[in-house]
Amino acid sequence: MLLISTVESVLIMAAEEVVDEENLSDYLLSIHRPKDIREQLEILRNELKKIGRISANHFNARKSTQKKEIQEYLQAVYSDPSLSASSTADHFGLSESYFSILFKDLLGEPYSVYLEKLRLDHAMRLIRTSAKTIEEITFAVGYNNSTTFRRAFKRIVGISPIQYKQEHLDTAE
Repeated sequence: MLLISTVESVLIMAAEEVVDEENLSDYLLSIHRPKDIREQLEILRNELKKIGRISANHFNARKSTQKKEIQEYLQAVYSDPSLSASSTADHFGLSESYFSILFKDLLGEPYSVYLEKLRLDHAMRLIRTSAKTIEEITFAVGYNNSTTFRRAFKRIVGISPIQYKQEHLDTAE
C-alpha cells in the first residue's frame, strides 16, 4: 500500500501539470476511491497511460513550435555571412551541442546542410528573377566569396550558377 500511495503522489503531481483545473478534482476522486489492490493498480496504470499520451501531445506541439521558430528565424537571417550554429543556438538560449541535436531531430538534417540548401534556394530564385550578377548573388545569400558559393552551387544543384542562369534565360525567351 505504501508503494501505491507513493505512486499516487507522483501521479497527482504529474496530473497537476497536464490536467486542467476544472477536471483535476474529478481526476483526484477517481484515483482515491477505495478499491482492492488489483483495481487500484489498474487505475494507476490507466492514469499513467493517459498522462503519458497528454504529455506526448504537449511535447509534439512544442517540437512543432520550435521547428517553426527556427525555420522563421533562419529565413529572416540566412543572408548574414556570420550566421552559424553557435550564433543561432545563442539566439534561442541553447548550448550549441544541444541545439545541433535538436536541430537535426526537428529538421531531419544537420544545421550546415539546411543553411546551405536555404541559401542556394534563394540564390536560384535570384538567378531566375533578378538581373544581379553571380558575384552580387553570392553576397546577397550569405556567402563570403564566390568560389565557395560556386562550389556549393555545383555540388547541390549539379551545374554551375552560370549554366543555371543560361538555362533559365533560354527558357524565359
